[in-house]
Amino acid sequence: MQTGRVLARLNLNNSMHIRSFFNGLLTGIVLGILFAPASGETTRRRLGKKIDDTQDSATADETLIVVEAPVLVTMAAIAVENDDNRLQ
Repeated sequence: MQTGRVLARLNLNNSMHIRSFFNGLLTGIVLGILFAPASGETTRRRLGKKIDDTQDSATADETLIVVEAPVLVTMAAIAVENDDNRLQ
């Protein structure tokens, strides 16, 4: 009998937590909409531009790495070869 009471209490607590979570989520959404500094269209446009800028920056960095990597490998190979020659 005691186990049944404990489980009933746990289920009640879980449902209260879930209800509280969704109440907080709903409150946050409503407050976010009410106090948003810009319209949804403007916010989506700004977010899209930031994503595009980030993608462009990543692509530029990737290109730089692809171009510079062989040069750096060659320079490292020359440095190792020079060190080997000095040791001999």
